[in-house]
Amino acid sequence: MTNLLADIGGTNTRCAITGPDGRHGPVQAFRDRDFDSLQSLLVAYLKSLPAGERPFNGALAIAAPLRGDDVHMTNINWRFSVSAI
Repeated sequence: MTNLLADIGGTNTRCAITGPDGRHGPVQAFRDRDFDSLQSLLVAYLKSLPAGERPFNGALAIAAPLRGDDVHMTNINWRFSVSAI
């Protein structure tokens, strides 16, 4: 089983996939301003993966305050629901 790892900052986001052994593969970096939302960035990353590497779970580290289910990024105009992601 593979898992998604994402380090989501206000300027850049880094994504990687872990294998069944827990080790991560190559890290792919994205400029946040190239995407209109976190969702569109994650979709672009997932579409770049081979079909057999699609993650089942994920862990997201977000450089923004969580207010219940709502996340509003401070350095970029992204807002999203934790449960929707």
